Amino acid sequence: MTRKPPAGLSERSLALWKSEVRHRTRSTGRLVILEQTCRVLDQADAFRQLRASQDVVTTSTRTATPHLNPLWRAEQEALTIFARLARLLDLQWDASKDGAPEAPIPYRSFLERTAKKYQENGR
Repeated sequence: MTRKPPAGLSERSLALWKSEVRHRTRSTGRLVILEQTCRVLDQADAFRQLRASQDVVTTSTRTATPHLNPLWRAEQEALTIFARLARLLDLQWDASKDGAPEAPIPYRSFLERTAKKYQENGR
């Protein structure tokens, strides 16, 4: 499989493709998964754009029952698939580019207390 970007990707997905291929994705299997990851991200974005022009609640023509617009669910499902594929490719926080993530407050205070104990004990 070629490392050239697949046709039809959005700018956002193209940036993801280029970044991953440049730094980490080399095998055919990873390239296939990366392509699907980019395409499902584009699908989620397309669903988001479509639902932005529609109401959140739709009414059934047959029963006049209100329902959540199906595009909300479609977008959520696409984002769930994207997250799973991204996790499979290990597309996670890159501290060298994104900065060090802050630990949650309770965990951070635990780390600070533990570090202080080690310093006091001369370790």
